[in-house]
Amino acid sequence: MERQARFVLMGSFVLAFAVAIFGSVYWLHGMGTFGATTIYAVRFQGGAPGVGIGSSVLFDGLRVGEVTSIGFNPVDPNQVVATIAVDQKTPVREDTQVGVDTQGLIGGGVISLRGGTAASPAPSGVGGAPPVLEAEPALVLGLSETARQVLQRIDKMLADNSDSLHATLSNLQVFSEALGRNSGHVDAIMQGLERMTGGGPAKAVSRRWSGRPSGDTLSPGV
Repeated sequence: MERQARFVLMGSFVLAFAVAIFGSVYWLHGMGTFGATTIYAVRFQGGAPGVGIGSSVLFDGLRVGEVTSIGFNPVDPNQVVATIAVDQKTPVREDTQVGVDTQGLIGGGVISLRGGTAASPAPSGVGGAPPVLEAEPALVLGLSETARQVLQRIDKMLADNSDSLHATLSNLQVFSEALGRNSGHVDAIMQGLERMTGGGPAKAVSRRWSGRPSGDTLSPGV
């Protein structure tokens, strides 16, 4: 009985651990962070690079939903239509801008919703279909295009500051050469600083000269 109880206890522990791991993964992926959701269809002209099922939907940088399906528009093969489930409290409006962003330089694509005015009405569907949000082509950037823009900015920054960078590198080279030529002086200065701060070797205690040989003794009263 005792051995059986031990096995039951171990099994319960393993089961609880597995449930905790699953719950952590579930929470990290944001699958349980949304309550009631609103379904939208996002229409892209020419494609949605990097976006797939499970991709995040951001509203002004905050994660508010995810992509539940994506595919070609059967009416127009040049269009891609993604279905997104968004937190019902998200203030999506008819003038909300829709595009594709990337998470970092090499991250995956996300659908980005931006802005919208409070006076603008919320989008509505026709005949029970989900409301359609039109993505703006200027806001849809591929991963390669994003990387190209980042590299162009870096190249421009280097070109604009080439004189300063050259002067800085030259000064570093001159300083390194001077430091190498005067390494002995630098060591002497460091040793001097150690002695001043008490970090050097302890000095031998000098014996005060009494005027007598060390072996002599003083008689009482002298």
